[in-house]
Formats: sequence, C-alpha cells, structure tokens
Amino acid sequence: MKYIFFILYLPFIALAGDAIMLETPHYIVAMRSNCPEYDMGAKDCVDYAGLSIKSGKSIELKGSPWYRMCADGETPCKFMGYHFKNGNIDYYVTEAGRLLVKTDKDKVLVDEKGKWLNIDEGYAEQQMLPGLLDKVMFRAYD
Repeated sequence: MKYIFFILYLPFIALAGDAIMLETPHYIVAMRSNCPEYDMGAKDCVDYAGLSIKSGKSIELKGSPWYRMCADGETPCKFMGYHFKNGNIDYYVTEAGRLLVKTDKDKVLVDEKGKWLNIDEGYAEQQMLPGLLDKVMFRAYD
C-alpha cells in the first residue's frame, strides 16, 4: 500500500518535457527530460524518480542522456538510455528497458528488465501540477 500514492501520481509527470516510465519486477522508475533538443552533451537535465515496490523507499536523482561514442571517441553515435549518479552508485536506464544499478567498482546491485508504461499525456496535461517532480508526491507514504 505504500506505493499506491506514488503510482497514482506517476501519470501526472508529463510536464514541460518528455516523460517516460519503466516498470521492472521490483522497481518503478519515472523520468522526465528537460534537455535542450539536439544537445547531446547536456548534463543533469533528466529527472529520475525511482520507487522500490518491495520496501516503498524512493529516490530522486538528476542525470543525463547516455550515448555510445563513435570510433573517434568524441562524437556520440548511438543513444543508449540515461545515466544518473548518486555518490558512488551509477544508475542506468537503457532504451531497451533495462534498469542497471552498480557501484563505481562495477559491483551490480540491480539488473532488471522492465516494460515501458504508457503515459496519457493529454490527461496528464489536464491534471498536472507545476513542478510536480520537485514535490513529495514521488515519495512513498504509509
């Protein structure tokens, strides 16, 4: 029951940027991109709100689009997903729907395949509240 409030408000995250949501067996992740279009070097322009279905604990992070670099090592070639950092923990959400969380020493903490969930943006736009990702609606409640 802790995550019901979180889930009820996830459809409302389609604010100014593109919003996406991933559900894995143990986590729900909502992300919103505020990155300038065509700026592949943009940093900290993606909002991440993650919820553990089991514990009800949540986390909010800022991150960036993640690209595989071309042979020259400088030019982004392929969009891979999104990367977020919290201390020595790296969070990756791939375009294929994989949630990978690992330490800076490459110890894997989470590696789950999920499914992308539909967000009805028309409904979300009608119901949205400004700055929703910055509010406590993404925290689990008892």
